[in-house]
Amino acid sequence: MPTEMKFKTVDIDILSPNPFQPREHFDKESLTELANSLKSRGQIQPVVVREQGSRYQIIAGERRWRAAKIAGLREIPVLVKDTAEENVLLESLIENLHRLNLTSVERENAVYRLWKTGKWKNHAELGRELGKSPTWVSSNVNSAIIRKKEKISPTISTRIIHSTSTLGEEERSQIIEKFRREEITEPKIREYARVVKKATKPVKKALLKPKSRVTPKMAQKLLELPEPKQVRAVKQIEALRLEEDEAISHVEAMKVEIPLPPPEELGEVRARYEELQKDIKAKLSTPEAIERGELFRNWTSHIAVAGIIDSISCPVCKSKKLGWICHNLTIQDALAKAEKKYKEDLTNSSRGG
Repeated sequence: MPTEMKFKTVDIDILSPNPFQPREHFDKESLTELANSLKSRGQIQPVVVREQGSRYQIIAGERRWRAAKIAGLREIPVLVKDTAEENVLLESLIENLHRLNLTSVERENAVYRLWKTGKWKNHAELGRELGKSPTWVSSNVNSAIIRKKEKISPTISTRIIHSTSTLGEEERSQIIEKFRREEITEPKIREYARVVKKATKPVKKALLKPKSRVTPKMAQKLLELPEPKQVRAVKQIEALRLEEDEAISHVEAMKVEIPLPPPEELGEVRARYEELQKDIKAKLSTPEAIERGELFRNWTSHIAVAGIIDSISCPVCKSKKLGWICHNLTIQDALAKAEKKYKEDLTNSSRGG
């Protein structure tokens, strides 16, 4: 049955603020605006109060009372309600919830304080009192607990706390710190939380490191690698300063495995390789191979010298006909002969073989 309320006009100075007030902050600017309105129109909406001896304690409407004091009003209308002390917080919270007057942090703290009184067996019972679902109550209570336990700033939104609520304390703290320092958006925080929850130790460490190049999208791709490769890939992403698309392509390439021969064939493969090495060494040691190597080196050296000579001229006559005095060859002629000798030797060798 609804509680009967009496309407009165009372002296503004015999009203006391509510010690259970859910609202933790009253904005000065909005109070001044309301005070200016009250000066011209007066107090229209009454403040809900309860009797306390010769005074009245505010249940709902403390903001209007504060504005009325600023406006210099001497009397204001009130509705006197017979409310037990243990119900003051409940009624104040319901009033503010209906008006959407609370910040998310104020709401969480008020719901938590109600839950801590122990009057309700479960969140469903408290939810019925507030006209809210059990999930809504649980969400607010859990957020308040996390804030208090980890001393999370009120500037961190409830959505971020909910997004990170399944993580460990240290992980959540690192993500929130990244949000604060690196201006990560709230939707991106949800991505971080989803990936961190399932990430291996090296990927998690890379993702949460301050100023890390590893993004949630990169981390998802890194998790497709075996853990030892994850460590190597993270180092390469950081060292090469890869962008997201580049890093993802790099990780994709690292997934390619070159299959090794079966263990029983490794000995045979190694023996063939060693035999091949001996054969190559023997062939390179023959007089023909040594001669061919010298001819090839001579030819390529002439190519290098010819490139340099192009920018050199005789300091006396300015002629560019520089070369070998032993056979009166220009460098260009010597280059042609060196090339010819090497190719002739190669041709003779192939005919003889």
